[in-house]
Amino acid sequence: MKKLAFSRELRLLTPEHFNFVFQQPHRAGSPHLTILARNNSLERPRLGQAVPKKQIKLAVDRNRFKRLVRESFRLNQHSLPAKDFVVIAKKSANELSNEELSALLDKLWQRLSRPPRKNSRRTVSRISTLHQPTSGASLSLYADMLSIRHRSGQPSRCDKRLLVSQQTFIKMPSSK
Repeated sequence: MKKLAFSRELRLLTPEHFNFVFQQPHRAGSPHLTILARNNSLERPRLGQAVPKKQIKLAVDRNRFKRLVRESFRLNQHSLPAKDFVVIAKKSANELSNEELSALLDKLWQRLSRPPRKNSRRTVSRISTLHQPTSGASLSLYADMLSIRHRSGQPSRCDKRLLVSQQTFIKMPSSK
């Protein structure tokens, strides 16, 4: 029989874990909530939740939302791939009944369990070989430097912030 607990190792605990998911996530969403996912190197899925006070005002409602998300994750954890998931609540999430929220979460878990579509609207940008690092430690940072660009070829605001923060690790010549 499979264990259905929600132990500490199934949770995203530190800001670094959350930031890892926020960098290049796969998304599944609805008008009520969004789930971000990113493959992890572990053999199990992990869950993090972001339920802002600005979106769901009352603590009772925020706690209900988090409790239902945890329960849904706990019941579906053995069918989920080894990914880190972050559930983000929107204002209208408070209007859903428990059954509606559970059904919506089940649908989104299934959507994120499928492999991502190949015809994504975004493509990985290519940095010229002149800027590629050569040492082993820099190679892992270089892999993180690959940013996502829109079809227009222009980096998004998030990409620009990521590149600015990463330039402290790897100095890249500025383009003129």
